[in-house]
Amino acid sequence: MSQPSNQIDFDKNPPMPISEYEQTVKSVNIGYDLTFQLTECFLQALDKSDLRILVIGAGGGAEIERFLPQHPGWKITGVDPSQQMLEQAQARVTGFHLEDRVALVHGTIEQLQSETRFDAATCLYVLHFLPDAEKLDLLRNIRDRLQPGAPLYLISAVRPTTAEINTTNSTLSADFTGAWRHYGESMGMPAERMAGIVARLTEQMSQSQAATADRVQELIHEAGFTQVAPFYSMLGSVYGWVAR
Repeated sequence: MSQPSNQIDFDKNPPMPISEYEQTVKSVNIGYDLTFQLTECFLQALDKSDLRILVIGAGGGAEIERFLPQHPGWKITGVDPSQQMLEQAQARVTGFHLEDRVALVHGTIEQLQSETRFDAATCLYVLHFLPDAEKLDLLRNIRDRLQPGAPLYLISAVRPTTAEINTTNSTLSADFTGAWRHYGESMGMPAERMAGIVARLTEQMSQSQAATADRVQELIHEAGFTQVAPFYSMLGSVYGWVAR
């Protein structure tokens, strides 16, 4: 339910006003809060009090706010190409007094020191913004910056493969899009705006080369992760994986 697979510049041409980003992603992405909760549970299960986490797409600061205050030994290094989104993340760092536990990098993962290794990485609602070749490059770079065998937790929008969902004339397709619209409205999104978002993203998904869930899992393997398993799926359009 996130934006389809294409490149978006959040500074020059944001898909929505930056000030509205947080509320919009929560309204558009069904299960958004749950995916963060599950990711935190996976991180806790590592049973490492001084966990060093690499966050891809740290702009906005959601991972900072959700993962650090209740885990005083954890640290985050976050990268994001959007300066405006990083300013929001920095505001959360300041608000929670986490300056000594967060490093924010404006740019991409390539800007990190190559010898730095992390205990875990998260890539939540980011991968679908990239073409497949760039997806693979990002996944390889993440793997190269993890301790041997360390996990990656990944959430991405995908192109549904079920024909009945992809066909606009299908009753099931109407069921899915209708549920999606009403979810957004229940989250406070104006009905007209939510209907427009659903129509636009559904059309873009049907016309684009957005990766399927199977293709994303193949890319994770191609990047060098030998163990990959899905842990989340919502309406056939958002999937989550854990990979080592």
